[in-house]
Amino acid sequence: MVDYVRMREEYIQGTMHLKQLADKYEVSINNLRDHSNRHNWGRERKKYQAELMRSEEHTSELQSLAYLVCRLLLEK
Repeated sequence: MVDYVRMREEYIQGTMHLKQLADKYEVSINNLRDHSNRHNWGRERKKYQAELMRSEEHTSELQSLAYLVCRLLLEK
């Protein structure tokens, strides 16, 4: 049985491309591409990557001493 759940996770997290997943799980690239299109994997992958970028930016902002001082002053 084809494990689309695992393939989806690997694809969305950006660790593998569809062709690599098709080879790894021994499925047809055409079937995998059709499945990913039907279930919006591309959109989910972009959303996941955007959330990662926001998270990294937020973390770096919080680590900036000047940013922390400004936030503390604004909160008073």
